[in-house]
Amino acid sequence: MWFRVKGIDNEGKLVSRKIDADSETMAISLSGFSTARLESVKPDMFAAFLYEAQYPTPTLRDQALFLSSLSSLVISGQNIQEGVQRLLAINTQFKVDKAALDQAITVSSILTALRFSPMAITLAEVGEQSGQLGESLSKSADTLIRDEEIKAEMGKGVISGFVMIGIGFLIFIVAPLMFGPLLEGIMAEENVTIRTGIWSEILVGLKVFYISYWQLAIGMIAIVGAFHKIIWKYMVRVPGFRVFLELQLLVRSLRFVMAYLPLYQAGIVLDKALVMLVRQEKGDNEKILKEMMVSVSQGQTLSHVIDTDEWSGILRTGFSGFEKLEVTARVTVLENMISVLRLQQGVFSNRVGVAMKTIGMLVALVAILSIVFGFMIPMQSLKP
Repeated sequence: MWFRVKGIDNEGKLVSRKIDADSETMAISLSGFSTARLESVKPDMFAAFLYEAQYPTPTLRDQALFLSSLSSLVISGQNIQEGVQRLLAINTQFKVDKAALDQAITVSSILTALRFSPMAITLAEVGEQSGQLGESLSKSADTLIRDEEIKAEMGKGVISGFVMIGIGFLIFIVAPLMFGPLLEGIMAEENVTIRTGIWSEILVGLKVFYISYWQLAIGMIAIVGAFHKIIWKYMVRVPGFRVFLELQLLVRSLRFVMAYLPLYQAGIVLDKALVMLVRQEKGDNEKILKEMMVSVSQGQTLSHVIDTDEWSGILRTGFSGFEKLEVTARVTVLENMISVLRLQQGVFSNRVGVAMKTIGMLVALVAILSIVFGFMIPMQSLKP
């Protein structure tokens, strides 16, 4: 949630700051204003949209390059603040909130001000606590590059599927609006004979629905949008849509292992690692990790809490007996799981793309058949 916090800055001027925080108390703390200098704190519903437009989140590749350069500066012992300013002068694509950056002292707070990935911020915190900041930043850069590659691989199949679905529905909407009125006008002529069938009725029926009941269509879209999570929850369990669920589980599992591996290598214990990981997630993933935190606090092992239907079978199998392994063997298992999950994600991304293309082609086919059998063929039987 976003808050607008007003207060007196060090120069005695009244300034307003937009703060993204979980509560009003946290917003006050993050604003940097002391109690004596604080003027007001109010929720700001539109701040998120305005802030995103003014200070867009850097791409994963830009973040990775920045972190790699920053890692070199830290390892060489250079002044961090000066180094960050030099890097920002070079990387002009970064849109920086200077007020937030001026308040940042630690590397993790600097990355927060620059709107970096939560994972990068978490690893920076780990590096600051362990005294291995340079190494943590380097690992973070590698992880972000890998994350971008994964998203690119997934997008190859899924994006083309979306395009095909869009074309299919466009034809499904445009065809009745173009040919429906022509056919309806001919059928209404008293001195004209034309032989029509079920496809003609579909064509005219869709035209009537689009023109006369468009409000209902918008209402249906709004209902689907409002309850999309519930609808999706049941749709993905239908055999034909199972591939979408499998991909969702693979993506969730891969994100978890990729984020957990560097934390484990840094010696972060499980319960603390889960606290850090929760901050990186939203929605269902956040809820699942919070449930894991509760189970771990009750003494359950990672291999036990991960063994649910919320995770990919590959992850559940990989973590089986995880606690019985030595430290080096556990790292190897985690790295192997990342490789296997990436391969599987590529396979299922292609399957999802094929499924979406098939849906789009079927929708387009119905529209084309309605044109051919509902309009063109009946026109051949037209008699005055």
